[in-house]
Amino acid sequence: MTTKKSTGNSPFKLVGGIEAVFPIQLTLSVAKFLQEEQIEENDMEKRISDLAEVHQIRYQLIEKDAAYQKRIKESFDGKAKMGNFQVGDLVLKWDALKEKKGNHGKFDALWTGPFFITQI
Repeated sequence: MTTKKSTGNSPFKLVGGIEAVFPIQLTLSVAKFLQEEQIEENDMEKRISDLAEVHQIRYQLIEKDAAYQKRIKESFDGKAKMGNFQVGDLVLKWDALKEKKGNHGKFDALWTGPFFITQI
């Protein structure tokens, strides 16, 4: 499974709590698997520990997502330019009442104006 850049995890792991196992991975010998598993847990304990791990991963994902959103916002805000308007400039005003879908037709203007700037 491909991990997503924003989350650092695959969608399968976030939903199921474990990484996806492909048929090619199942060809590993049972002996090698048992060597990797040093302690034997019963099924209930293993499932509880898996659920705790999933909860921890999701919590880390929330923090990582917030940091990612902050970086994206800073990048977007850095590109924004402040409007330097002068008296006498022509400007358009965004019509917020028509902004939502269904409040305007396909060919309706979403901007009103032009207006002259009389004072700053």
